[in-house]
Amino acid sequence: MQRTKTFHLLLRVVLLGVIGSYLWGCSSSSEPQPAAPQSTSPADQPLTNEDIVSPANVQMSQVTGRVLDAAGTPVFEAQVFAVGIGAPEMMAITDEKGGYIWALPTGVFTMTAQKEGYVSQTEEIELENSESLTLDFVLQKEP
Repeated sequence: MQRTKTFHLLLRVVLLGVIGSYLWGCSSSSEPQPAAPQSTSPADQPLTNEDIVSPANVQMSQVTGRVLDAAGTPVFEAQVFAVGIGAPEMMAITDEKGGYIWALPTGVFTMTAQKEGYVSQTEEIELENSESLTLDFVLQKEP
């Protein structure tokens, strides 16, 4: 009786192994498998330390300013957009004093200030390494 149970248990383990190998594509063959072709594409090569750009290596510039209306009153919650070549569009919201602040990398940016009920204003800026720039906007009420 004990031999029969052991035999059935062993048979189940073997069958499960065979079925598992078939389902998962495992080979029970001891023959060597051919090597996968090696790619010479740079995209397939491992990264080295020289390939990685650290945020500490990026020179950032600071852009600050205010958004005011024609009377010189701060425009609260105006949207200030920064769009640069190769960079995603970014947006800041002005505080109660109409102020905003950006940390942007070196490059050319199109800056736009807008708020519902006002005509938007756009300026293009060019930032050098670690530059500080003040850019104020004056928005006119829509007619």
